[in-house]
Amino acid sequence: MEHFHCQEGFVEMMMTESKLLNHANEVYTLGAYRLFEEQFMKFPEYCQELMVCNEGEHVYEVWRPDIIAFRYTVFYSVSTLNISYTYKMFNKVGILCPHCLRIFNIFCVQAIPDKYILKRWTKDIDLSLGSSSVGDIGKVSNNDISGYSAWRREMLRKF
Repeated sequence: MEHFHCQEGFVEMMMTESKLLNHANEVYTLGAYRLFEEQFMKFPEYCQELMVCNEGEHVYEVWRPDIIAFRYTVFYSVSTLNISYTYKMFNKVGILCPHCLRIFNIFCVQAIPDKYILKRWTKDIDLSLGSSSVGDIGKVSNNDISGYSAWRREMLRKF
């Protein structure tokens, strides 16, 4: 039965009460959703400390208590829902990390902002255009083609 649901684009969710997780399930492909859910389930393990609060602009340090040596800075704007951070998982993979999800949770963000949903991970991607549409990665410099190709091949294999 679960195999049938997976083929139909449904996935058994770990937490059905989370609006953020439900939104991810609606927009992401099965593989991308599972990666997002994995990151989402980690964020309760993290701690945060407010470093700066200035007119809707917040700066937090976020870390796991068992790995205190690695503290990451997260910048969050309440009005624009912009989030940036020193961990850079979104830049590498295209899925938000637990550090950001922890801050979104603090501010009760109930849907992933559109700017953090890459088209290549969504259910409505148009595969009829060929493999170039799957590579919706943005501009890649000529000297970074080999790294890009290896990354793209790995992501296509996963998702």
